[in-house]
Amino acid sequence: MTSRRLGPIVFGALLILAGLGWLLDRLDILDFRIDVFLAAALIVVGAALMWGSRGSEQGGLLALGIVLSLVTVGAALSPVTAITGPIGDRSVTVTQSSDLTAGIELGIGSLEVDLQGLAVVGDISGAISVGIGEVRVRVPADVPVRVVGRSGLGDVKVFDQQQSGVDPRVTYQSPDYSASADRLTLTVEAGLGEVEVTR
Repeated sequence: MTSRRLGPIVFGALLILAGLGWLLDRLDILDFRIDVFLAAALIVVGAALMWGSRGSEQGGLLALGIVLSLVTVGAALSPVTAITGPIGDRSVTVTQSSDLTAGIELGIGSLEVDLQGLAVVGDISGAISVGIGEVRVRVPADVPVRVVGRSGLGDVKVFDQQQSGVDPRVTYQSPDYSASADRLTLTVEAGLGEVEVTR
């Protein structure tokens, strides 16, 4: 079998693998873990490269293998190991602390969370996450906050601090956070993608 014919077969196998994993996740038979899928995809591509090594052209499969390797490293370092929650664009306005403490998540897509109308009384903590995509959070302007922003692979920006690359992390704490009785503690994470926190 030539490598030109092997490439579409491998790509099709990866699509079937992803679709089957997603279906089993939606049926609550197993959790679809992005790190496990990427490892399985690397095995499939590696086996195809070995099988097709007798052919002369392996450029497409080799490029796919390199990209998968880099993404797998990012996923291994990712704070989000399972893609859970809805898919698509989601916008959430939080006005009650119970909505935040229960956690807000999105599987794949763009997540926007507005906390500016949240009445912060006492020490309120919450976690906001997206598996693959971007998450943007706006916090109240006059509330002391402690924010930990993290991504397995991508960009993290918390106010004026920014990190990019593999496993970027930014921690910000207001100067008056420790002495305040009414304060907000947030963990904002993306498995693969962008995190942004603003006021």
